[in-house]
Amino acid sequence: MKQKQLFIVLTAILMVCMSLHAKGHREMMVREREMIVKEEVCGFGNPADRIENTQNIHIDTDFFGGNIIVERTSSTSTQYYEIFFNDTISIRPDLRDTEGDWFYWCFRVSGAADQTFHFEFPGKYLGSFGPAYSNDNGKTWHWLYNKVQKKLNDFSFTFGEDDHEVYFCIAPLYTQADFDRFISQYESNPYISKHSLTISEKGRNVEEIHISHPQKRPKYKAVITCRHHACEMTASYALEGLISAVLDEPDYEWLRQNVDFLIVPFVDKDGVEEGDQGKNRRPHDHNRDYSGESIYKSTKALRERILQWSDGKLKVALDMHCPVLSGRWHENIHFVGFNEKKPDNEQQKYVNILYKRQKGELRMNPENFILAYGTDWNVPSTWSNGNFFREWVSTVEGISLATSLELPYANNEGQMVTPQNARLFGKDLADTIQFYMQESMK
Repeated sequence: MKQKQLFIVLTAILMVCMSLHAKGHREMMVREREMIVKEEVCGFGNPADRIENTQNIHIDTDFFGGNIIVERTSSTSTQYYEIFFNDTISIRPDLRDTEGDWFYWCFRVSGAADQTFHFEFPGKYLGSFGPAYSNDNGKTWHWLYNKVQKKLNDFSFTFGEDDHEVYFCIAPLYTQADFDRFISQYESNPYISKHSLTISEKGRNVEEIHISHPQKRPKYKAVITCRHHACEMTASYALEGLISAVLDEPDYEWLRQNVDFLIVPFVDKDGVEEGDQGKNRRPHDHNRDYSGESIYKSTKALRERILQWSDGKLKVALDMHCPVLSGRWHENIHFVGFNEKKPDNEQQKYVNILYKRQKGELRMNPENFILAYGTDWNVPSTWSNGNFFREWVSTVEGISLATSLELPYANNEGQMVTPQNARLFGKDLADTIQFYMQESMK
């Protein structure tokens, strides 16, 4: 009996010892793994023993136009994020003062060379060709996919060995620096002059550009506006094409001889530079600021400037926008219909000319020329939060055509929209303005 009890006690002691040994072994393995992780991340130990390119990656928005929120991170910053050993990164747009939801985002990744990461959004925040990306500091941009995609909430990216910094954006980014690079080529051109429309709420210069004959009084005037909504950057590339056509092309000598263009490239300058959505900004956005007294400095100054400058000669006003990312009407070039017959007829005339004369790659579908009033989002409730610029400028004395363009961010009925073909479409817009004015002013 005593021997049996002794055997039971010894067996129990042996089991406890084995358990403690296993626990110690597991803890040692964890410590070894932690040391390996520490070496890989922080650079401790012999470099030859470390796995290459497994350090943390960094995501930031510390550049003009930056916007992203990284979910499930210990970072307390909204500009810098450090990602630890996780190949799936959850991100979402930073809405800031936007009422409701919107989709603009733009961020930079560094430290990810030779690795693949998966980026995941909580909703459809991608265009049909995925994200645009740049690995040369924003000088050139590419779409991730060559074909239209249906899954619009995530993407994977394999960074090359030289991809030390890569920018990702909802579409090719366009900020003040891009416009400055573009317009600098015309510094000595006698037909162009730069002025300050106003100083923004945050101290930035809101420029106005004039293109006109330096020694002749213009017969007619035209106003072109862009970026009433800060995030709508694709329209800026088309604006470049329009400006270049008017200044460079021999075919548009008539415009240079007879028309004074007033161009505002960034109505919401602060929003563009700070990476705001701009759309549905509280209490209302810049393009809803044309009822009663304007609350934004740029829209107030623009209204005053047009009334002082137009002199009864303003004939054409074009406001350039981008629509929503995907869906019917948002993935085809179109103009926004009026609820009044006369301005709608003039817009129809202009669009018909554009369709017949356009030479660029981006084509228009005659079935979707104009989003008629009462269709899709173009309904009375849309206008309840204030008049658009187009509605206000259509009341200026002497004007014939006031129109609002919607140029898709990425997909024009299956055609990939790029900075290059957007510029060519801008040239088509300039061509149509000349033909329309020549025909209408006879």
